[in-house]
Amino acid sequence: MIKSMTLENFRGISGTYSFTKENRLLGKNGTGKSSIKEAVAFAFTGADSSGNKAPVHLIAWGASGCRVDVQTDKAVISRTLTGKKSSTLKLYRGEVATNLSQTQFEQMLGLSSDLFMAIFTPGYFWTMPLARQQAVLSEVTPQFDIDGFIEHFIQRSLEEAEQIKFGFAKKRPDIVAGVIANERRDLQRQIDFNSGKIQATERPIADMSEPIRPEGAEEELKAIELLKAAGANYRSKLSAYNTVKQAFDVTTQTNQMRRARLAEINQEVSQLPSKPFLPLDGFPKEKAEELTALRASFKSKPQPPQLVTEVGSDSCPTCGQVVGLKHKDRVRAENNKRLVEYEAVVKEVEVFNAATQRRINVLLKEEEAHRVTNLKTEEAHNNIRRRKSQLEGEASGLTDLPIPALPPVPELPSQECNRAREDELRSMVEHYRKSVGEYQFSRQLIMEQTTTLADLRRSVEPLMVARDRLAKLEEALKAVPAAKLQHQTAAFVMPGFTLTQDESAVSLVRNEDGCPQQLLSTGQAVNANILFSIKLNQLAKRPAGVMFIDNADLVDAFVNELYDLQVFEAYVYEEKAVLEVVNQ
Repeated sequence: MIKSMTLENFRGISGTYSFTKENRLLGKNGTGKSSIKEAVAFAFTGADSSGNKAPVHLIAWGASGCRVDVQTDKAVISRTLTGKKSSTLKLYRGEVATNLSQTQFEQMLGLSSDLFMAIFTPGYFWTMPLARQQAVLSEVTPQFDIDGFIEHFIQRSLEEAEQIKFGFAKKRPDIVAGVIANERRDLQRQIDFNSGKIQATERPIADMSEPIRPEGAEEELKAIELLKAAGANYRSKLSAYNTVKQAFDVTTQTNQMRRARLAEINQEVSQLPSKPFLPLDGFPKEKAEELTALRASFKSKPQPPQLVTEVGSDSCPTCGQVVGLKHKDRVRAENNKRLVEYEAVVKEVEVFNAATQRRINVLLKEEEAHRVTNLKTEEAHNNIRRRKSQLEGEASGLTDLPIPALPPVPELPSQECNRAREDELRSMVEHYRKSVGEYQFSRQLIMEQTTTLADLRRSVEPLMVARDRLAKLEEALKAVPAAKLQHQTAAFVMPGFTLTQDESAVSLVRNEDGCPQQLLSTGQAVNANILFSIKLNQLAKRPAGVMFIDNADLVDAFVNELYDLQVFEAYVYEEKAVLEVVNQ
């Protein structure tokens, strides 16, 4: 039982509250009645009352974390939540503190978080997925004895060899049923195979009639075979003649083509010039000599003139005598005259050298053009020689091929076989031979198997017994899920309501009219949820022993059922601006 609870920065409220077995929470909306429910859910499950396992919204605005300390009659449960979205749990027994994970805490309590919330918060069970609902029902109901159910269903004990072979201890019933179904089908195939052999053996020999032999068909076929042999001989000779005739025609045509090509070659050779049509000559001697002379006639530039040193000051820097203006002018005039004469000579040399270079360039172009012309002429001479050699080589191989001799044309046979009649006769004979073979084979097979018919019948009987045994076992395994659900449902006996479930849903149904819990009015649905949570607490191996009811007016209707539960009753009281806990 919860004796007291201390809240710190929890949804905007802080403080310590004391509780007894029945506690009425008074206050208007917003005073913190629901915060008591959230605090209990958070302390025991680490989640809020909706199952959210990262309930950072429980931290008061502006605070870095919140804490809930729950004093029970055995220990103190302290859970802290920070902005990291994961809470930490400590359990105090006296001065000893132990850090626990949620899994360790649930193992210590002896019930899961889902079962605790389904008891503590009526209606929470129906918000969970089907798998978690079934896990809660399995947690509170006695374990279903699958082996006992199967043995009762098949009216015999399970053999140890069967359990080991099909893996009863390691596999789910539906998987074991699949394994058994495969073996049952294998047995059925053996039974069908043996039954077919029995039916084939039991066919009476009297029903078999020996095939009728077609008269004269084989003699007529022999005559047709002789005609076919003569025709084949004719076709063979004709094929050989056509081969030789084709070789004769090809050789004749090839020789004609060779002669025509030889004539073309002779005509082309006769048209080729026998001597070079352009003589090869060198560059003219006089122009070569002129080019050599021009290259040797380039003039060099003269040396710059020796200039008289000009005096910048009024006295000579060498002798110290006074220098007049006239003397300075004469020196400057003399230097200018020497420079003009030097530039005239330099320009004359440059003009002469430029004219000489232009003439050299003209002669070089003429020499290059003459060289290119000689190269083209030489290439033309080489092409003529190569073409003539090529044609002469080709002409040497253009001799007539030997023409084969033609054999005489083979004569056509005087009579041809009737293909349609041959096909008809051959079909008749082949059908007769096939019928005779089948008749003899079937007769021999039946005669051989007649003695084994009794053995076949005896072999089918144990297979059928084993098949029926497996079919019954398969049927029992397929019935396990429904029986397990029925086993869980039978434990929930509640006034006015019955728990129903199948593989797709779990529901409460009102007994008087069969109305499901989802279609009840709000008040009736709340009553049903409270009854169901009370029943869960009664069936639990270690009951949660605590329940929060949002509407305190409903408590009086369940006084007898709530005797072993610590109840928190929320009551809207507008005159109470601050939450008040009244212990009943």
